[in-house]
Amino acid sequence: FDIGRLAQPFIEAFTDETKYGSGGASGAVPKFLSIASQATGLNAKDIGTAVSSPRKIAYLEETIRSMEQGNLKIRVRSLENEKALERMAITQAQTQALLVSSIALTVALSAATGPLVTWVAYAAAAAGGAQTLGALVKTKALDKKMAKFQSKDFN
Repeated sequence: FDIGRLAQPFIEAFTDETKYGSGGASGAVPKFLSIASQATGLNAKDIGTAVSSPRKIAYLEETIRSMEQGNLKIRVRSLENEKALERMAITQAQTQALLVSSIALTVALSAATGPLVTWVAYAAAAAGGAQTLGALVKTKALDKKMAKFQSKDFN
């Protein structure tokens, strides 16, 4: 008698029940899937990739078509550009205040205006000058702040 050969069906049934659950039809499906996955070399991750790949490829294709048609714009933020825009806005405000101040001073110095208009124009010119000086101080402070972050050496 060969005990190993005689016990083999019972041992297989016992290991299948332990490995795949109770016997019968419900245990046969997981066993078949396990054997098929071992035979083909596929696992759950490979099947998941095969199922989700068409959806991902369609998304990439849609994105690239949108970029080609100009419907999708890529934005890149740059600190240097933002600081330059901030400096330009301050400089523009400074220029506008200086322009208003010079117009008010011209009106005040003209001989055709009355004394009330002259004093109002001088006050407007003074206010515009103060705004211009304030914008100039802001510009200098921004330049000083930006100079801190610029490195001159590569070490």
